[in-house]
Amino acid sequence: MSADPLADSGSAPAADDLRVEWRTALAIAAGLICLFTVQNSVTTPVVRPDQTFGDVFVRQVIVWGVWLPLLPLIVANAKRARASRPLTAWIVVRQMYTATWIALLHGATSDT
Repeated sequence: MSADPLADSGSAPAADDLRVEWRTALAIAAGLICLFTVQNSVTTPVVRPDQTFGDVFVRQVIVWGVWLPLLPLIVANAKRARASRPLTAWIVVRQMYTATWIALLHGATSDT
């Protein structure tokens, strides 16, 4: 029996098995683009009446299109955290720091 209880249960992949499934990522991004386009097209006229459905759609394509190239960075960060056992306060702080920079990078590059 290994020291990691998740490794024995089969409920979580090993750190080496984490990778980007691009077909799944593209399908999820397409679904989220549709979902948030519809949601924002309903709520946007109240806040910004000059926005058309097409404008909202393009904005969502940019947001989720920028997210896709960042996905390998996110998975690499998760892989590094998964390989770092036992979990310490320093690992949690490092994950939060990295996640903040990824979020800032996404916001700066999508600029919507």
